[in-house]
Amino acid sequence: MRIQKLRNNLQVLLLACMLSVSFTHVSMAQTVAKDSQILRDKRPSAKLSVKQLKHRIGILNRVVSNSKIHPKWRQRGLNMRAADKAELKKRSTVRKPRVQKPAKRQAGLQPQILRILRDKRPSSNLPDRQLKQRLTSLRSIINSGDVRTESLRRARAMYTADRTELRKRASVRTKTPQIPPQGRAKSASEAGRVLRDERPAYSLSTRQLKQRVESLQRIIAARQSQPKWHRRALTMRDTDVAELRSRSQGTTPPAVAAVLNDKHPARSLSTKALNRRIRALEGIANASNLDKRQRNMASRMRSRDLRELESRSRANRLPYPRHIDVLQDRRPAVRLTGKELQTRVRAIRAQLQQQDLPRDIRRQLARKLAADRTELRRRIKARRERQEGQGYQLAPPTRSDIALAEKAKRLLSDYRVSSELNKRQLRRRIRSNREVLKYVALTSKQHTALKAMLRLDRMEKRHRLLAARDRRQEKMRRLRSQGQLRFETNPDYANNYPRAPRGDITAAESDKFMIQRQLLRPETRTYNRRYSRAEIIRRPELTRQFAGIDVDTINFGFNEYWIREEEVDELERMAVTIEKILALRPYEVFQIEGHTDAVGSDAYNIGLSQQRAIAVKEALTKFFVISANNLVTVGLGERYLKIPTLEPESENRRVTIRRITPIVRR
Repeated sequence: MRIQKLRNNLQVLLLACMLSVSFTHVSMAQTVAKDSQILRDKRPSAKLSVKQLKHRIGILNRVVSNSKIHPKWRQRGLNMRAADKAELKKRSTVRKPRVQKPAKRQAGLQPQILRILRDKRPSSNLPDRQLKQRLTSLRSIINSGDVRTESLRRARAMYTADRTELRKRASVRTKTPQIPPQGRAKSASEAGRVLRDERPAYSLSTRQLKQRVESLQRIIAARQSQPKWHRRALTMRDTDVAELRSRSQGTTPPAVAAVLNDKHPARSLSTKALNRRIRALEGIANASNLDKRQRNMASRMRSRDLRELESRSRANRLPYPRHIDVLQDRRPAVRLTGKELQTRVRAIRAQLQQQDLPRDIRRQLARKLAADRTELRRRIKARRERQEGQGYQLAPPTRSDIALAEKAKRLLSDYRVSSELNKRQLRRRIRSNREVLKYVALTSKQHTALKAMLRLDRMEKRHRLLAARDRRQEKMRRLRSQGQLRFETNPDYANNYPRAPRGDITAAESDKFMIQRQLLRPETRTYNRRYSRAEIIRRPELTRQFAGIDVDTINFGFNEYWIREEEVDELERMAVTIEKILALRPYEVFQIEGHTDAVGSDAYNIGLSQQRAIAVKEALTKFFVISANNLVTVGLGERYLKIPTLEPESENRRVTIRRITPIVRR
């Protein structure tokens, strides 16, 4: 029994050994078969990565060490292994370039960079606290390494300037007498007195300035005041120290330079700003540490500001609006006759030319003038179009938004070519197109279509104006050759128009006969001297004695100086009259004056008015038979306001034409 059991155990053990040997042979066969597949890999060594090369070399080592492989495949494995090892050695000898990791960008650094680099304030105008903050920000920008070269260069320049300024201030503080802090200020009354001292630093003497700096240092060291008063003490201390430094260096203090370089006219400032500048100028004029030239300049500026302030105070003491007769006339403009309407418009304009009108009265008069002027110009335009035979008809009154929507629908469905429209239709379509593009919300496709239509209509209008100019020029040449060129150059003033006013007239409220009378008005005096054109441009007051025509039919917008093609028609009546005058008198000279309102600086307004005068001159010489030698342009800015007001006023944005032949040197 025991022998039988031992025999069974031996059989089981033998069977297990046989199975393990068989499995080992099978796995070895599979491994050999799998490794032999690498010999069919035709990829070159140069295209494999280092990891792939090492893996293939390991497999080739096993394949080559197998003794049962065919010699042909063994030699192929040796060649592949040699090539892979050579490639791997080649790559290990090549030194890889060191890749520098980009610095991590701090959150929110880009807006900080833009804000700091756009800071145009000079270092001398900043207090110590803001200067240190900007230095810290600039240091972080320079060290970040993620800005462009130009920005980095600007940041370094700003950092150098701020650091130099901070060192200068530190050196000045060491020179000024320092009093060690005694824990608290002498008393709360002293702190309040010093912090409520509103005297500017440049108005104090050096001794007073040093005393205030010492008091402020004691207050800052005590730290017993509220945060806002502590900030005020820091600001005052930095301002006084900067003033002491400028005096020690012999330069003009920045605060004094800022006040003296203020070129804003007194009438363009508010009453609060005017009082603030008067106080600053008074301190500069009484400062003993400034030179005589600066004190005199401050005194002159203060006198001008005081006169303006006095004129405003007188204006507030004027009578109540019920004492003004023009405002008592409550009749609507549509119920007045043409003569009554012209009289009332003239009276309102004369009232508005007064300098001391209160603001509320001026606004009432301006609203009344706008209503009367609109009605008067509508009547004159209707009469002119009836005379020209255009069949003028009044449009039925409609709401503005509904009318604009209907105009937009008509324009978008209008496919007529510009050349098929007559003069009135073309002018109406251009005007409607401008109103729709300005006030109606359109899609991008509709906006593009209307812009293209407006461009083509203006091009057609330009061609027609040039063709009309050529026809008039040919007609005048033919009449001159035949000796039939006639023009009434001296109208009968005594019979038809007795005692015409000498002042300027308005083109929108005048017909062609009034324009002709104004341009050909005979002179009542003789002139012993004549001036060159350059002298007339330098001295515009010489030509104020001649009658002029205000070209307010061209509506210059705020800060605009160009003339559109559709607005050239408004110059036609005046330009045709000038054409006829020059055809018979080629030596006549006309001056074109540009005017602006009182908004903006004097220098800018003079340049803008000059551009407006040049625009009118270019329109007259391009679309009419007028030579540029017969025209003189001058920009007067806000020097001669038609309605004296500081607010934007369309009446002041105009161009005036005068005949100045009697004083022009030929």
